Amino acid sequence: MSRHDDGVRLGERAVALSNDALFFKSWLGCAYGKAGMHERARAILEDLQACEDSQYVSPLWLVWLYIGLGEKDHALDALAEAIAERSAYLWIIRQSAFFDPLRSEPRFAELASQVGS
Repeated sequence: MSRHDDGVRLGERAVALSNDALFFKSWLGCAYGKAGMHERARAILEDLQACEDSQYVSPLWLVWLYIGLGEKDHALDALAEAIAERSAYLWIIRQSAFFDPLRSEPRFAELASQVGS
């Protein structure tokens, strides 16, 4: 809805209240990216990638970040990983407007067809 300032504000609050939970940090990174705050989004992406050795980082969380940054190829690569591991929340892939930036990509249709099978 292009209310990026609200998204950033709410994302920052969620991260603070959740004691820096990676789930919420990934959404905040997406909001930063969509708001044009690419350096902040990239810092969160790097933080999540650094955490992968010590704790679980869902590939779907990376999808959200890459979508926020407008990096469709990376988003699709991470989406393929999320589908392979049957990540939670994939059931929304066909309905959620969040995935609209990827819908025009031929690879997205192929990946989406794998969800639920």
